[in-house]
Amino acid sequence: MAIVRQRTKVFNKPVGVVRSNVGSQQIGNAINQAASQIQRAAFQEASVLAEKKGIDFAKAIDSGNFKTTDPVTGEITSFISPEKAPPEFGSIAASAYQRVIDNRYENSINKELKLKATEVALKYPLDPDAYKEVMSDYIANLSEGSIDKYKEFIKETGQNWLASTELDIKKQVFEKSRIDASNSINASLNNNIEDMYKSSRNGLFFDEGSELMEVFNKEIENHNNGINSGLIALGSTEIATDQMSKAIAAGSVEYLMSISSSKSQRDIMIQTLRELKSGSPISILSSRGFTEKQIRSIKQINKFSGQLNPKDFN
Repeated sequence: MAIVRQRTKVFNKPVGVVRSNVGSQQIGNAINQAASQIQRAAFQEASVLAEKKGIDFAKAIDSGNFKTTDPVTGEITSFISPEKAPPEFGSIAASAYQRVIDNRYENSINKELKLKATEVALKYPLDPDAYKEVMSDYIANLSEGSIDKYKEFIKETGQNWLASTELDIKKQVFEKSRIDASNSINASLNNNIEDMYKSSRNGLFFDEGSELMEVFNKEIENHNNGINSGLIALGSTEIATDQMSKAIAAGSVEYLMSISSSKSQRDIMIQTLRELKSGSPISILSSRGFTEKQIRSIKQINKFSGQLNPKDFN
């Protein structure tokens, strides 16, 4: 019988055995991770404290240290170099300090330019050219006297305030011109109404083509133009026409009464006016024995008393 030989396999690794250095390595890694976390936390805390230190130091600086002021006028003439961060500051504290200082400088410059723009605008509320000239000179001088870092910022910020305020002034000028134009239309009407009343009371007639009628028509044209330009309200022309007409009619009535020879004749004239306002034809004048001037006066009253009622002639 043949003999079968068995081969024995040998495995080159430990079976069920743990080396002693594996556990210590894991513990070491854990300690390193914990130490790194502590270091990061400490660094973050130190960074926060350093940043706060820089911010607080920058905030504590008197804003008067940022600028120079004219002792006579009290006007700010320049923005000067800020205090440097203390040498013991680290990069984080120094960076935070500079950031806050820059922000304070820019706010101070912006505030000063805004105040100056308001001051000059109040001095020249309706003169945009004078405002622009004064403000431009101030911006140029302020920029020239300031440190290089802020020269351009002053110019840009100043130009923004100049443009904004100049636009506001131009708007005020425009609005005032509109108000003045509207007031001018009203003033012209009031003056001419008074003149029309006096003219008709003195026996002058508003015949077509006459200078007096040209003034009447010119007022109507002025009011139409004012409405089209948005200077006066719709309906203003009709109101003006009615006011002028009533003034002419009132003056003409006074003149007519002044050239009447007796009370009975005045009564006939008033009765005639009532009849005309009630719709009677103008031809009735020829049969009443009136003079030429009386007839012309009655016709003028009838023409310009369109809004009057027969009962108004008492």
